[in-house]
Amino acid sequence: MTWADPTGELRTLLGDDPLGKQIKYKRVFPQRGKGTDGSTSIFFTFEDRLVHDGNQANADPALRVWLNDVEVAASGITVLDPVRGEFSLSGVAPSGVAMKAAYFYREFIAEDLTFALRHGVIQVNGDAAHPENTPEGLQLAALSIAASLAHRRAAARWEARKSAQFLLEDAPSQEEVNQKVQFHQSQAESFMRDGLAVRLSYYDQRMDRARAPAFGLLNRQPTPWTPRR
Repeated sequence: MTWADPTGELRTLLGDDPLGKQIKYKRVFPQRGKGTDGSTSIFFTFEDRLVHDGNQANADPALRVWLNDVEVAASGITVLDPVRGEFSLSGVAPSGVAMKAAYFYREFIAEDLTFALRHGVIQVNGDAAHPENTPEGLQLAALSIAASLAHRRAAARWEARKSAQFLLEDAPSQEEVNQKVQFHQSQAESFMRDGLAVRLSYYDQRMDRARAPAFGLLNRQPTPWTPRR
């Protein structure tokens, strides 16, 4: 039996399905060097890689925005670049207001998962070009190792954001980024241990069957005592 959807199962293991990561009410950021002083209508969410782009009147679930707890109509919100978490407000350049947003995002893009799964399959001695042919007993090992690699990439991405994006001058956000880096590093270590343990169980212990008493190797018939001709 072939492995029907290895990439989809990896995303599920990572808890990164389209509705898996939800932000309910969180501060957003203006373009670098600007603020909510009427100088810009373009803002960024803290988490990037939003699920939907374009005008949010056509998105489900949509990015929602509040100005001083008054919600902006979805038709007035357009996600310009979902990978960057960049969106604009139509005809509105907020001034002197608190801005919050609710949205769904993904931690991993397709290229992240493709890379991770390929090398996860290689580490269990599978066919990287055809991960669907990975034996059932090795699929969890391949997924766990791939999840470890994906978390390592995520940790590196968040680490880079500390100095390369708009969070440098914002202490609370800086601390949150540090926590995300630590989380992904911890997850990478945990998944790698699990993956290697499953691989060892499959190859060396035959999924723990090697621990069973070796009854099949014992000759339990008594030796004949009568003379043989």
